[in-house]
Amino acid sequence: MESILQITFAIVVLLILYKFNIIKLPLRLFFRQTYTGKKISLAYRLFNGGYHHNFVVNSNTEYIVHFDVGVEQGTLLIRMKGILETTFHESETGTIRITTRDPLQSIYVEGHSTKGTCRVELEEAS
Repeated sequence: MESILQITFAIVVLLILYKFNIIKLPLRLFFRQTYTGKKISLAYRLFNGGYHHNFVVNSNTEYIVHFDVGVEQGTLLIRMKGILETTFHESETGTIRITTRDPLQSIYVEGHSTKGTCRVELEEAS
């Protein structure tokens, strides 16, 4: 009986700490990811945490990065090391030109209690 009370107390304390944003738990509800070649698409009802993906690209080549972010609630951070680091509070679409140095280009997407979609595509510039 005493162990059940201890477990219940621990769960209640964790829930209170989570409710007041003292601790954060990674959470993905109805999280769907699809990727092909140089394109990645994410869709989620609730996303709290991070997602990492690597693209294989040609070194020293110019690419156009197309991004389409749909934010219905919360915030979303997209980070490409040394190229792009943007936090989105609302839906936005855009493009940037990059020149790759390494054959492996990584992207990190971090959600903060967000709901929506995210699409990133690398297209070789002509």
